[in-house]
Amino acid sequence: MLPTVTTQQIREAMPRYITGTKQAPRVAPLEPLPFPLLVRCGLADYILNGKEGTLEDRAYSLVAGMPIDIEDEKKTA
Repeated sequence: MLPTVTTQQIREAMPRYITGTKQAPRVAPLEPLPFPLLVRCGLADYILNGKEGTLEDRAYSLVAGMPIDIEDEKKTA
């Protein structure tokens, strides 16, 4: 399971992710993001900036197919 990160970590990593995914020349190489931040920034970028369908379509399709590890309170009671 991919470790969780904070919203603030994603917010801070996103500019570096965007810069790292563009093919623009850079003065110095970028330090790679930790894998959990790289994956989560990629998902956020897909939802926010993807070209497939609408923002709503992308959010719904991601949430619909996302495995969610949660216990049903009714079953554990």
